[in-house]
Amino acid sequence: MIYVERIVDKPFFEIIDLAKSAITKNGFLVLHEINTTEIMMKFDFEIKELRQLLFFHPEYMKLILEIDPSAVIKVPLKMVVREINENQTAIICTNPIDLFLGMERFHDLSLELSGSTTMILKDVIN
Repeated sequence: MIYVERIVDKPFFEIIDLAKSAITKNGFLVLHEINTTEIMMKFDFEIKELRQLLFFHPEYMKLILEIDPSAVIKVPLKMVVREINENQTAIICTNPIDLFLGMERFHDLSLELSGSTTMILKDVIN
């Protein structure tokens, strides 16, 4: 599965704050936050709250560039935080193991990134 999804019994805005905090706590940079709700509203589409967080770290980027520069297309990692209702939020995160599947030179990196992603999700959920 190319992503991991968790449903949390907490409001959206609490989870989005926890997600950004967990990303930085685990040593990553939040590179960009896409406010999908706002974008959709500009085109007269009303949706529940939805954000896309792009995150990564320069050390990992340096390593990817050294191993195979074409693999840069695989990053940054992405987390989607989606409101289900006022008391439930879905968190969907890239699964780095599947992201680099079949790329043996990235095996160790994908395991390390997967461990970090797991810790980020745990920090958000707990």
